[in-house]
Amino acid sequence: GTSDEQLNHLFEEASAQVRRYADSDIVRESVKNTKLHQLVVIYRGAEMAMCEEVE
Repeated sequence: GTSDEQLNHLFEEASAQVRRYADSDIVRESVKNTKLHQLVVIYRGAEMAMCEEVE
């Protein structure tokens, strides 16, 4: 299984990826003045292991 340490590492990697995506020109142009919620959701098998909004 995935340890808590591995889960935290995956969360950090996913958070960085979400931030890069949110900062891209195409996303900024698409969302314009609306609020973009940056979410990281990690599943461990069929179970949701983590779901957090990235600031």
